Amino acid sequence: MSIGSKQAERIATRITEMVAALEYDDVILDVVRSVALGLVLALTDDVVAGMVAGSRGPLKTFGQDVKLTEDEYQKLCSQYGEVAVYKRIMDLDGYIGNRVGKTHYKNHYKTLVNWLRRDGLKPRADEAKVCPECGEKAMYAGYCRHCGYQL
Repeated sequence: MSIGSKQAERIATRITEMVAALEYDDVILDVVRSVALGLVLALTDDVVAGMVAGSRGPLKTFGQDVKLTEDEYQKLCSQYGEVAVYKRIMDLDGYIGNRVGKTHYKNHYKTLVNWLRRDGLKPRADEAKVCPECGEKAMYAGYCRHCGYQL
């Protein structure tokens, strides 16, 4: 679903204001506004909300420092198994806890997936099922890899 034109107009105006603060001439500002408006209208509500909020949704803390959404945790467990995920969460938690200052891992979900793959674990090979939303044979563990539909 596309965002409304009023919301797109507000976002494009904000982008134009930010560029105007850099003191470019009016021709460049008009081009920036047109491009920004076109791009914003093409985005979906979810993408814009994620960019504006800078968040994947409400995060839960696992261990002391590992932060994942509930969906991310469930997806990891369904693909790699609870025991393997728990071990990697504890590894990441220990790593973050031992570092002085800010950790360089911005997305703990992606870090865990990378660590699980690096350790030779592969996602469970469930047979693909047909997605009720898009009709493609791309449903794995209740998630469609084609359109993103979740059961």
